[in-house]
Amino acid sequence: MEDPFDLVFMDMDKEQYEPALPHCARLIRPGGLLAVDNTGFPEAAAFNEALAASPAFRSVQLYSFLPFHSPEKDGFCLALRL
Repeated sequence: MEDPFDLVFMDMDKEQYEPALPHCARLIRPGGLLAVDNTGFPEAAAFNEALAASPAFRSVQLYSFLPFHSPEKDGFCLALRL
């Protein structure tokens, strides 16, 4: 893919989030949004660290308690492409 996108939504194997981050930085236009599901899962830790250290994004993690959800603590991330 080559064209810039206004929004990318990620919800895949959490271990693949971190390797996908440079591609998202390349594909999302400045001012665009990266939305990522399940960032509270332990498998998303490498992604969360890489995103926090990335100069290409400013992000916020939204954590929640979801009864009857496994795992019960979950998260959603919104990251603005700079």
